[in-house]
Amino acid sequence: MKALSVQFTSIDPVKVIEPRRDIWSDPVTTHRAMAIAVKPGTLSREDGAEVVLECKALLERHDIHDVEFVIREAECFSGVGPKFPEPAEFANAAVELRIPVSSTLGTAISSTNAPDAAGTRGFYVASEDDPPKLYFLTCRHVVFPSSSNVEQNADPPAGTLQCVKEGGLKKIKRLEDIVASYQREAAALEGKRWQKKLKETTRWELEDHQKKLEAFKKELDALDAWGDESNRLIGHVVYSPPITTCGSAPSDHDSNDNKFILDVCVCELDPTKLGANNFLGNVVDLGGDGDPYTLVKIISRHKLKRGINYDDMRLLKLEGFTPIDEMVNPTTTDVGGGDDYLRVGKRGGATGLTFGQGQ
Repeated sequence: MKALSVQFTSIDPVKVIEPRRDIWSDPVTTHRAMAIAVKPGTLSREDGAEVVLECKALLERHDIHDVEFVIREAECFSGVGPKFPEPAEFANAAVELRIPVSSTLGTAISSTNAPDAAGTRGFYVASEDDPPKLYFLTCRHVVFPSSSNVEQNADPPAGTLQCVKEGGLKKIKRLEDIVASYQREAAALEGKRWQKKLKETTRWELEDHQKKLEAFKKELDALDAWGDESNRLIGHVVYSPPITTCGSAPSDHDSNDNKFILDVCVCELDPTKLGANNFLGNVVDLGGDGDPYTLVKIISRHKLKRGINYDDMRLLKLEGFTPIDEMVNPTTTDVGGGDDYLRVGKRGGATGLTFGQGQ
């Protein structure tokens, strides 16, 4: 099949058995076949007929003459592992721990062929198929760090281009140490209860540690399945052009060419990871460690109150694009200093949530 460049997803044996005509007769096998599933739209009728003839000839060379071949179009996904978890409740002190394995944007990923080159998963786009397919973007150098000049729009050997849910797993692995640390601190504070010198602030500290401990324990149970690498496959690459520098004609804002680097990789998301309540679209989870006041402080510190609109203070839905004109001539103003600048925020796989000023 590989020699004929057939993009097959599975090969299954099929046996048709005629039922017994009466209680004294035996079942009769009337048909044996091999069902070959190929990716939709990748094999023409003429090429399919050639594949069938080649496959039958292969079996006949081994003196097998009673097997037919059937070709059908079908997608194939692993279907193993957990679905994306729903975003954590805001009151959950371990809210940040669920973000790396959720469907929200800005989580870290890597590929199976380069697991040490971690990057960030970008926004989603949907196809016009019925049912639609869901894709997400990342940078090509994350998936193909050693082959930046080779176009990747065909399937390589199976499994080598699976995108892996990676970032934050180190947090999950450290979670047991964190829990153990809280247990030790809680035990030490508990001992102070009996010394009659326990201050009110120490009691609050103990209760806070105990609440976090319970939240972490619940998250450990929910996230335990993501510790297995085979459960972290979330999709595969469908297109990735070579990394190149592109240029455009001079604009009204700049007499020089507008140069940019094309570094993109389009990945299809495994639909088995999605559920009724775990996919919210192009949403960034701002986190906040379960404390609404933390987000209020972030908004105040970075003067984001006018620039961000969201309903529940944490799940920010991205809408629209910022045009080039607004990037060059920002319409937002620093309330304190009166300077015009573009407020920029991002959640990166390695950096987490950061805010800054566009240059």
